Amino acid sequence: MYHSPGTVSSPVMMSVKPLLKCPLNPVWVGRFREDAIQQNGKTRRIYRSVILGPVSRLTEKQARRAFEPFLARVNSIDYQPERFGKIGEFSETWECEVPQHQKPSSIKAAQSCLHTYVRPLLADVRLEDFAVRAQQNFVTRLSQKVSRKTTMNVLSVLRSILRTAKSWGYCCHALNLAELALPVAEEKEESRFFTAEQVRQILAVSPELFRTMFAIAAMTGLRAGEVVALQRYDLDLERGLLHVRRSAWYGRIQSVKTKARRAPVAIPQALEEILREHLANWKPNPEGFLFSQPQGAAAFGKPSRGIRALARARCTENPARRDARVPPLSRKLARRRGSEC
Repeated sequence: MYHSPGTVSSPVMMSVKPLLKCPLNPVWVGRFREDAIQQNGKTRRIYRSVILGPVSRLTEKQARRAFEPFLARVNSIDYQPERFGKIGEFSETWECEVPQHQKPSSIKAAQSCLHTYVRPLLADVRLEDFAVRAQQNFVTRLSQKVSRKTTMNVLSVLRSILRTAKSWGYCCHALNLAELALPVAEEKEESRFFTAEQVRQILAVSPELFRTMFAIAAMTGLRAGEVVALQRYDLDLERGLLHVRRSAWYGRIQSVKTKARRAPVAIPQALEEILREHLANWKPNPEGFLFSQPQGAAAFGKPSRGIRALARARCTENPARRDARVPPLSRKLARRRGSEC
């Protein structure tokens, strides 16, 4: 049998004694050796074995034929040693190099999935052993603790880790969601929103700055981070358009969540009047943010402060809503009813 440089003695094909777990069903096992690159970068020859099928169903000739694809790979003239490692170890490398090119919010979400779910459950699992059955076991264990949405987010991070490992020459299995039994979609209760009349009452008793922020959120459906990150030149009052170009997240300015969010939004007549009032007293600042501190710091100094201020409209203690005598709001600020204001 031909061997390419890097392979050693001829792979051995042999029958084995009955397995301890199933003494009545002996199986054919193919054995071979291949080179593997360790974590320290050194190449080591590792002894491998693969179960080919039960002796009761396969003859030795059929078992040898089933073993040929495994031998063809290691005996190929272009064979290259693969890297081996544990998911926990590789995830640290992945965390340092891959997510860093994404938005800050995506980085934090990936880190949360790694530290909370992936490493505690899979740190010692080897990449080459994390096949479909092991992946399904992980999904089952995870879905018993968290919601379907969280499960899908964790699998998205894990799929990126395995895809990166494969492209970097590691021996591992891809994570294909079509091969896994996933949790069924949960039936969600519809969120309660402020009515148009309740929004009007809140705007009527809110102090300036917050009144403008609440009005933009209510009448355009912008997210809190998008409202806080607005700049003066994003407003085109002549054409009645508001351009959404960025978002604020934990004091950082980043791109909007999706490309569709970059489309200009129409400014209703009622909102245009509120914006003109705000611009009449607006003081320019170095960054040109529509909402800034008196000293001109960017977007409330830290945009997250503005987000928290906007979120206070949803809290029971919010004096503006208490004066207006309206109930607490769900996370989305009257997006469905804003056009009626």
